[in-house]
Amino acid sequence: MKKGWILWFLVIFIASCRTISDRANHQGGSVAYSIDANPTTWVPSLAYDNNTMIVLNQLYEGLVEMDRQSYQVKPLLAKSIDNSFDFTTYTFELNQNVHFHPHKIFQGDSTEVLTNTDVIRTFEYACSKKYHESSYAYQNILKEVKGAEAYHRGECDTIEGLYEEDGKIVIELNKSDPLFLQKLASPTLGIFSAKWIKNHQGVPPGTGPFYLQSATDKTISLVRHPYYFKKSEENYRLPYLDKVVFKIYKDEQVKINDFLNARLDIINGIDVAGLDVIFENKKEEFNQIPPKLIYFNNPLLQATMVLFNLNTPLLESTTNRKLMNYAINRDEINRKIIHNQGLKSSVFGLIPPIDNVFNLYDYQQLKKESLKYNPDRIKKTTINDFETDTLTLNVLNETQRIKLGNIIKEQLKKELNLEIQVNALSAEEMIHSIEKMDADLYLIGLSAEFLNPLSLMKHFYGESVPDSLYVPSTVNFSRYKNWYFDQFYEKASKEYKASKQFNSILLAEKELLKNPPFIVLYYNSDNYVHYTYVCNLNSNLLNLIKFRDIYLKKKVYG
Repeated sequence: MKKGWILWFLVIFIASCRTISDRANHQGGSVAYSIDANPTTWVPSLAYDNNTMIVLNQLYEGLVEMDRQSYQVKPLLAKSIDNSFDFTTYTFELNQNVHFHPHKIFQGDSTEVLTNTDVIRTFEYACSKKYHESSYAYQNILKEVKGAEAYHRGECDTIEGLYEEDGKIVIELNKSDPLFLQKLASPTLGIFSAKWIKNHQGVPPGTGPFYLQSATDKTISLVRHPYYFKKSEENYRLPYLDKVVFKIYKDEQVKINDFLNARLDIINGIDVAGLDVIFENKKEEFNQIPPKLIYFNNPLLQATMVLFNLNTPLLESTTNRKLMNYAINRDEINRKIIHNQGLKSSVFGLIPPIDNVFNLYDYQQLKKESLKYNPDRIKKTTINDFETDTLTLNVLNETQRIKLGNIIKEQLKKELNLEIQVNALSAEEMIHSIEKMDADLYLIGLSAEFLNPLSLMKHFYGESVPDSLYVPSTVNFSRYKNWYFDQFYEKASKEYKASKQFNSILLAEKELLKNPPFIVLYYNSDNYVHYTYVCNLNSNLLNLIKFRDIYLKKKVYG
């Protein structure tokens, strides 16, 4: 692909957008955006897949948010934030006059104002077993709050470390956590009205810039929240857009055709073959001045991997799991699947090699433990188990995923004589299967929620595994337990000095590679193409777009 001229016109376009000072002229309109599956829930604390989070990220907001450019935590629903010196207590004062979305649980057509009670009840809902076995928000974040585990078990009526004092919300943790504010920025901690909890009527009313108008199997329509509290730097009321439409595509070609015919304003999640189709059909629109279309590749803090079910007898052996890593030729996968568009690495651990962000991380030290393609190592190892077993590999029912699954199948057969049965599932089926762990292997993309390697590493932290096998493990999917890894993970979690924290993270990752729960295949990036009348489209390493700040520029072309 000819990236040079694309980047040149991107610079021209960005400059043209910055000359627009009166954004009030650009308020209104709608944007259509592509996703791959319907949301699996409308309750933030229960969400843990990207399609759900990108939609719910428009409906709900948390106490804090992550700045999409600086990656620093800043207040959102909270007006002010304070923390104790030892990072065990956090105090929040809410913004005034933050309104919930219009909803039938409120009297007449009025909306209600956010209170401290709504925040406390939202967090209690996430921790309670009364409504669900175990939420993602509880397992991943709120379990750290003092008394949350006792509340989860039903031993008390309130959470000891979550209360109101002097008109402010206080959160006390069991132990020091300098990263707690980053975790609070997760979309899973979006706040909704406490009144909804009493009757569960419809979609919970949130405070976000948009609220749900309608939802079908093919389209989700969100409309502008008329009483949204935030304003732009120019003092215009946000959001600019009147409507955001999420179009759900299970067929890549249909999605591309809709974009080519201007039925989509933004397209993402497309492979190189799809990009080539767009470039070929829309060459003039990229080349004209100003351009009509813009392309950019967005690196992600995400890894595509094969996740092991550690309850499968064959996979209980650390040696077997290492051998399966040695059997995977990632160069072939890189060439055939992502066409050399992913982040380049000579070391395949868990953490993507994003040097400009994680510049304190010594990737070179991982080389000794790296589980690269090594057929010679396999030949030196006595293999008895693989020839007598057939393992199931669950993948999403998408063309690229099925193709990748078949390559993995061929490589494991060639190097280990191991039979693999590839099963293609819908997004909903995949999520339910992972919750139950009813397959041997899973082809998944593991994503971070905040800008720190610990956001990925938490998925293998032993303390996040539920006590019962009957309770879905919504954070540590494989129920991986490694005492040494946990010690280094906990030490890193307590460090507030970056250099010391990254050293502990490095030691934790070395333990992961000595006793691997996965086969990391490649590190992800996402391809975006959009029409240039869409302004303020900012993605980031977490791939969570906020449509609050997007506006439409008047078209200057035919």
